[in-house]
Amino acid sequence: MIEQTLSGETMPEKPSIAVDLDSTLAETLDVATDLLGVDYEYSEFSSWDEPIEKFGPTAFLNAVWHAWTIRPDEIEPTEPNVDATMLALSERASRLDVVTAHPQRDILGLDSSKRQWLDDQGITYNAYRSVHGDKHSLGYDIYVDNNPNLVEEAHEAGVDADVYLYAQPHNTPDQVDAPDEAYTRVESLREVLREVQR
Repeated sequence: MIEQTLSGETMPEKPSIAVDLDSTLAETLDVATDLLGVDYEYSEFSSWDEPIEKFGPTAFLNAVWHAWTIRPDEIEPTEPNVDATMLALSERASRLDVVTAHPQRDILGLDSSKRQWLDDQGITYNAYRSVHGDKHSLGYDIYVDNNPNLVEEAHEAGVDADVYLYAQPHNTPDQVDAPDEAYTRVESLREVLREVQR
């Protein structure tokens, strides 16, 4: 991506960036698993589908919903200084959106609770987008997400975007059905920022 200045010089065009919310910006599922009333930590999940398989889709998704609508103050950011990192990313992006997917989109205050959490954390973003379906078709230049399915879907669709997989126990390389060159695994948003700064 190249853009030309008035003086005729060329410089890289700023990318559009989509950053996921649950388990990328927010440690939602630590609260959700507590609400399920089980002695089981989110860090113990070894695959993307394990929570739904273990607790059932209705119970698990309701726990996530209640985490956001009843106990949002207990949801911690995934990493220190996430507000400063998102601010720095926004300065290097044409737009920086928070893009979240949830089967219960728009149900009983879920999205308003998520937006309030982002505001309370001082997280900078251009738009909040709640989607029900594929993120990879939204047309961003960069995706930052913890969902290994996004990597696979973007690769299969031939999407021209950089996909950064935010490292979690459920998305280790053996859980990603896509070649290594299809994505970059990152341990923090600071790593994404360093890549964007190059």
